[in-house]
Amino acid sequence: MNYLAHFSTEGGDDRTGSFTMLVSASNINEAVDRLKQGILDIKKAQDILTGITKVFIDVIIQINRIPKEAVITYYESRSKDGLSRICISPVDGDSLQSAHWHPDDEIGPDFSEQYEVTPLVEFEQVD
Repeated sequence: MNYLAHFSTEGGDDRTGSFTMLVSASNINEAVDRLKQGILDIKKAQDILTGITKVFIDVIIQINRIPKEAVITYYESRSKDGLSRICISPVDGDSLQSAHWHPDDEIGPDFSEQYEVTPLVEFEQVD
């Protein structure tokens, strides 16, 4: 199974960002492990994640099959002052399924619970 994950980041210099990764895994928990290891490997081997201190999973999309019609896999809208944001991702059982990562390592589409946002990966700030 293939998984597409969208991440948001924070840096020590008050910068934020986002990126997307693609991984193949037998289930969503294995996908999270592979994505985390991929981030750690990229951080060691490349400069692209320089300055990033925290990486958060916004959404993981399980790709059951590639849809024939175009699909937005992730949409985010932010207010100019940065105080509010809306994110959406597809929930289409035939081709794509979305899941959000919870801090207790459980994955699921249940949005009814509130919880403290916990990063998937945290790096020390290097000056």
